[in-house]
Amino acid sequence: MYSLLYVRLAMDDLTARARIRDAAITCFAATGFDATVRTIAAQAGVSAGLITHHFGSKEALREECDAEVLRRILELKVDTIRMPPSQAIGRIAELDEFGSSFGYTLRSVREGGEVGRAFIRGMIDDAREYMATAIEAGMVKPSADEEARLELLVTQSIGGMLLQLTLRGETDFSDGAALIRSVSDSTTFALLELYTQGLLTTTSFLEEYVKQAPGLVQHHQQASK
Repeated sequence: MYSLLYVRLAMDDLTARARIRDAAITCFAATGFDATVRTIAAQAGVSAGLITHHFGSKEALREECDAEVLRRILELKVDTIRMPPSQAIGRIAELDEFGSSFGYTLRSVREGGEVGRAFIRGMIDDAREYMATAIEAGMVKPSADEEARLELLVTQSIGGMLLQLTLRGETDFSDGAALIRSVSDSTTFALLELYTQGLLTTTSFLEEYVKQAPGLVQHHQQASK
């Protein structure tokens, strides 16, 4: 009887921890990382003391939020890669549930500092995994320097979204779902066309770069090994 009660209490404890973490992601995405512990507690329906019990500090809570948002991004990317095109494109309409994670990501990157940089490095690390999955599935061509391509794709993707939103005056990240729809509606076709058909009609620029910068090319080739 005691052991069953202990298991039940442990499960409730884990559920409370996850609820606090998810509430923190929502609050940080909506109002920024200055959101107070009391605000997060109210969102989660728990006491501020319980947050201290589980995480010790708001900094530790944010670290767990970072890890969870990165996990969600990786899961979304890998799952989408494994879907047929019709299902993957159809999933765009279902991204509202990813709203808080999207807002959280944009805030982390815009905030900068070491925490923001660490978050971007985490995104690049995760991109390494889902890009390898895409290459193995035959969906994406391999690169002569995979690390350089990963960094470029991640930074251009997130930076591009921030600039798109800034251009349209949408700098309020409180409604992540609306932001996803806005960015998706304005960029999906252009991105898919660019990634599918390419941009340049000639290989001469790449060939000239290889000729004129052999040291850099060799560096790229070594980095990919």
